[in-house]
Amino acid sequence: MRKIRNIVFSLLIVFFIMFIYLDYDNVSAYLKKLVTKNNQVELPESNKYKRNYGYKRFTNEEDFIPHSSNDIENIFYNILNNGWDEFIFYCPSDYEKCTTDVEKISSDVDVMSKIAGYVSPYNAHDTINTNISSYGEVYVNISKKYTQSEIEDINNKIIQIYYELHLKGKSVEEKIKLFHDYLIKNTTYDETFANSKKSVYNSSKATGALIEGHAVCGGYADAFALFLDYIKVPNIIISNKNHAWNLVSYDDIWLHIDPTWNDTEIERFNYEFYMVNTNKLLKLDSKEHSFDKEFFIEAN
Repeated sequence: MRKIRNIVFSLLIVFFIMFIYLDYDNVSAYLKKLVTKNNQVELPESNKYKRNYGYKRFTNEEDFIPHSSNDIENIFYNILNNGWDEFIFYCPSDYEKCTTDVEKISSDVDVMSKIAGYVSPYNAHDTINTNISSYGEVYVNISKKYTQSEIEDINNKIIQIYYELHLKGKSVEEKIKLFHDYLIKNTTYDETFANSKKSVYNSSKATGALIEGHAVCGGYADAFALFLDYIKVPNIIISNKNHAWNLVSYDDIWLHIDPTWNDTEIERFNYEFYMVNTNKLLKLDSKEHSFDKEFFIEAN
């Protein structure tokens, strides 16, 4: 114990001398190098909504030390996918733009929305805040999109629908189609929210689609994604600045389903945007369904 105290005391003396005789920038650079060299990221437990679908776009992180902007995006994916409310990682000293890239990516609403499309809606963020220290420590704080109460209500509703539609024992194709039809029959597109961003309904969430019966594209897509997770079908929510829909892996092929655009009017629907590949999707509509193909590589 005395030996440890002597070592700590000696280190304090060294740092004190460094601050006296060296300029602040050199000391900060030294501390950053020391911290990033020896840091050990402790991983919290994942929650039960973590996906393990083996995406091409992202991988399960192991060391959480970024060396490129793609690595940073992958770290944020893992933070969200694991359902963590907070997390700390470190920028290495040899990645000079790291803190700048972290700030740029985490503050880009479009990029973070696309990353969130790869995780369960229950693990998606409402807000995400990052604080970066002078020596490269990145503290991430997540505020979730769904409350625990909403999650319980939605889960109960999905189970109710599953048995109401007698889906047990049916093929995956039948389950997807029957839920698609149910969602459209029982959800009204919320024109008020679409036009004014104000509504009495939670229209951009699965709560609006499944509980309240009113939704916009985000609500349709979340509801569909949660059902697909329930039956363990790999899926992604593709989004651009104006629209969101689902990408579904069926027989190892990724196909688009847009329940919002298939909901032509109350109690009526079509299958124009149902299980179509990217070429057909963009032939049907290349404006509202335009998306970042370099990001959503599964859709290529």
